[in-house]
Amino acid sequence: MIIDKHNEARVAITATDQAIHFVRLEDGTAVSPAIQLAQPILRGPQRVHLADGKLGVLVLTGKPGTSYTKCFLELCVLGEPQPRWSIPQDIEAHDLAAGAADCSFPLVIDLDGDGNDEVLSPTNPDVPFKWPKLHCYSTSGKTQWTSNGVAGISHLIDQALPVGDIDNDGIDDLAVVGLLQLSAAQASSQTGSALNEGLRLTVDYLSGKSGHRLGYREEHVAASVKNFDVAEIDYVELSGHELVCSVVYGSYFSLSSST
Repeated sequence: MIIDKHNEARVAITATDQAIHFVRLEDGTAVSPAIQLAQPILRGPQRVHLADGKLGVLVLTGKPGTSYTKCFLELCVLGEPQPRWSIPQDIEAHDLAAGAADCSFPLVIDLDGDGNDEVLSPTNPDVPFKWPKLHCYSTSGKTQWTSNGVAGISHLIDQALPVGDIDNDGIDDLAVVGLLQLSAAQASSQTGSALNEGLRLTVDYLSGKSGHRLGYREEHVAASVKNFDVAEIDYVELSGHELVCSVVYGSYFSLSSST
């Protein structure tokens, strides 16, 4: 539930399976009719600050399948009968189940400090060894930039957070964090060497203005992935100038962790 103000009244924004409700806290009455959605809500709602000052929230909707799922980013605005815009997204089904509660995306953030938020969301390609891309949308639903390929486990981007203005262009930049899991055969196919087998934590530093890569680093977490059923980033935070990550990995019956 989100609580905000509208015409000096406190409003609770709540979500049911396929609808967004705007309710006055003082008496429980509806501030405006509920916005009905065509698909169930998978993530959200998240508050979005709009240039026109209206009360808006973002949701991710769709029906998870067994492979890649066509989902939709949708902006719902108080007083409007239907979503203001809807952007299709290809989401890997496992990302909507395992670890979904800890996933950063969709990420709503004001990167340039103008009081009008941006929306960040990844596209996960259904193609072997093709990295996902991160998209930045304005609150009008227009694409502001699309990154080059970003590394991640099973071709998924897991976490992202702002890390300040690295390149001094006046706009906050991003650390995009994922896990890269390669078997010996996959490592040989991709890098030419089986020595790259294993589980690695990857960090792409991206420009918040253009999505271009500003830097990259990776850390080995485990030397082999032969027995891994689960590998997941538990949390990521910025502590001073250090990026702190917790990774959980192992089999379903014997999990290990690394911080």
